[in-house]
Amino acid sequence: MPKMNPHASRSKMLHESQVGPAVTLSGTITPATVRKVTRLFADTDGPLTITICSFGGDLDAAMAMHELMRLRTSAGGVVMTIGVGAVMSAAVLLLAAGSKGHRVMTRYTRLLYHESSTEVSGPVSRIRSELGALEATDNDFDALIAEYTGKSLKRVQELYAKGDRWLSAAQALKFGFVDRVI
Repeated sequence: MPKMNPHASRSKMLHESQVGPAVTLSGTITPATVRKVTRLFADTDGPLTITICSFGGDLDAAMAMHELMRLRTSAGGVVMTIGVGAVMSAAVLLLAAGSKGHRVMTRYTRLLYHESSTEVSGPVSRIRSELGALEATDNDFDALIAEYTGKSLKRVQELYAKGDRWLSAAQALKFGFVDRVI
């Protein structure tokens, strides 16, 4: 009797879990990533799968992708999100924004949630302006995570109150970032 590869069964489960055309987001989220996803959304009316293995990246680009996903799901479409490897920073929002019941992480995937950061220099007025914009975006981001996880805004912000917060797939499931771990 041939030996069964345990990774093959997980790979089969992952493939069978996918719905519709798929796109993989890897590395850093950029405006080019938004264009890639926009094309996929435009070319397909049915369900979509977004596999995410990302360091995060441009928060504005992630927010734009989130809006595309929200438009699709609010029109009754299904967007499946699958976290593999590591889902960090701004990519966490995209994982959580998948359609309820269709947000998945593989067992050894880790999730990094943290407060936004930026690099800015210049006159004090510019720094204050950037800080205000960053705080507003951070609050929007946290409010969206609260909405998707079913947790209070305060509870979401407690996640990173003491710095970067790494979650295992099981912890991410318990918190509500995903619906299933495979």
